[in-house]
Amino acid sequence: IVVHLHLNTDVLYRFYEGKPQQLHQEGDLRESAKQLQRALQIQPESVSGHLQLASLYQNLYWREHARVQYELVLRHLQPDNVQALLGLADYYAASRMPVPACGVASRAMEALQEAGALCG
Repeated sequence: IVVHLHLNTDVLYRFYEGKPQQLHQEGDLRESAKQLQRALQIQPESVSGHLQLASLYQNLYWREHARVQYELVLRHLQPDNVQALLGLADYYAASRMPVPACGVASRAMEALQEAGALCG
């Protein structure tokens, strides 16, 4: 029964996850954000879902909401996620907070260097 429930949440997540992209293409960013929020209620550990939601929020000029998504990824899911670090650095720069922007951008560069060392 537990496996069946897990399968159902995966199916539901994929259903809701596909909706935002379709709605985004149609230009309905607010509805797209709502659908992605529903998907994240089903699967809150989805890093890509939180990053997509942050991107949607940025497109809607809801920067504070985007910041929350980036911080959620960094604090609870992937502390060295480069996309979240760069998004957070961008938020701080746009908010005219150069010190935190530089600190977060430095973390992103360190994460990229570590990834490069692993690849080469």
